[in-house]
Amino acid sequence: MADIRGLLASKRASDKQWQEQRQAERENIDTMRDAGITDVTSTPAAYLSYLDLQAVNPDYSAGNVVLAMYQLPSVMDEPAQIGTAERWQGLGRSVIPAERGHGAKIFVRPKDPKRRGYDIGEAFTLDQTQGRTLRELRLAEDTHQMEKALATLMNYAPGGSIRAVEGQEAPAVYDERNMEITIDPDAPEGELFAALAVELVHARAHNQGRNPYYRREDTQLDAESVSYLLCKRFGIDREPPDAAQASSAFLDWSTEDRAEALKAVQETAKKIGGNIERSIEPLGRDRGRGYTPADRRGR
Repeated sequence: MADIRGLLASKRASDKQWQEQRQAERENIDTMRDAGITDVTSTPAAYLSYLDLQAVNPDYSAGNVVLAMYQLPSVMDEPAQIGTAERWQGLGRSVIPAERGHGAKIFVRPKDPKRRGYDIGEAFTLDQTQGRTLRELRLAEDTHQMEKALATLMNYAPGGSIRAVEGQEAPAVYDERNMEITIDPDAPEGELFAALAVELVHARAHNQGRNPYYRREDTQLDAESVSYLLCKRFGIDREPPDAAQASSAFLDWSTEDRAEALKAVQETAKKIGGNIERSIEPLGRDRGRGYTPADRRGR
């Protein structure tokens, strides 16, 4: 006769051990993420590496991008798209069998929608997968796509407070006193895109004068970072932010506050970038000069 009581006791012990192992793994990943966030917000070179990786992974949280950055050394030198096996499958690619177990541990949403919190998953770079060639949206000068992108950016001006001023010194300027953005309509479109993204962050941070704590110098790193993420995402040339600001901007901040700051930048760039893509065309269709198919493998 089977020892049912013994089997149940053995199962309970096994379940408890599995839960303890998962909890220990979760704590280790939490510690790794916090250490990475502290390094990224303290070291200029690490901050720029983080931005480069976040730019090609706009849908992933800042915390998960930091986790991938410190577990996959190759992305420090060459930023690459990352994804779980399920995400790659949705893009028509699959993880190379030999690469399973060699990805980065990240936090993922539970497969059961009724469950709360996050599970632990594994993210892989493009080079760890095989399958369909991926396409990227690249914005070029004098294209319908660039026009749509600029129109989408302009829609983010608070209260529609944006107007043209020919021949001004910069392609876009936020005027705190008048609480409006002025743009040079004759500026090169790529430069206008990059500058307008910066000034929009300032305008929205000022919140039409309702934010008494707004100071341009305090917002500049965030503004430049959002612009950089968007430009890198859409293939527009612009200089990186002054990363030297990172070591002083976050001085004496807690890890939680540093994480929230990175999250705010990532979510702002993600929202604007997503709206730009939706304003143009679905990524699966190549209809214009500004849309260039590309495979990140080997780049």
